[in-house]
Amino acid sequence: MQKFPAEEILVMMMDCLISNLEESLEAEQEGDFTEFANGARNAYVEMLEMLQQWEKAEEYGLSWDVEGRFPV
Repeated sequence: MQKFPAEEILVMMMDCLISNLEESLEAEQEGDFTEFANGARNAYVEMLEMLQQWEKAEEYGLSWDVEGRFPV
C-alpha cells in the first residue's frame, strides 16, 4: 500500500466528502433520499467543517459555507 503525505490525504478526504455530498443532493432531488443518507450527509458536513479549520483549507478551495451549500 502506498503512503501519502498528510496534506495529500486531507485533500483526498475533502474531495471525497464533497463528491458524496453532491451525490446526496442528487438523490434527494430524485426522491431517493433515506434516513440513513440524511445521517451520512450530516456526518460529511461535520467532517468538512472540521477540515475548514486546517490552515491550508482555503488554499484548496474550502472557503465557502458548507451548510449553505449542503443543508442538513
